[in-house]
Amino acid sequence: MTMTEIERPAKIQPLAVGAEEARRIINMGRNQFYAMLKSGEIRAKRVGKKWLVPISELERWLAS
Repeated sequence: MTMTEIERPAKIQPLAVGAEEARRIINMGRNQFYAMLKSGEIRAKRVGKKWLVPISELERWLAS
């Protein structure tokens, strides 16, 4: 079997990203983004000291 005959697996898309990556995705300032996380306007999970923001939550917020 040659390399061209082997199917490569599809790239796995993340379900969630860290806060810094999330705010870059939606192009928002740091202070405003963290204020929205803390107020619950953008829903996220706190894992230790870091925030984990679901991609679906970013999509929901952008659509609103």
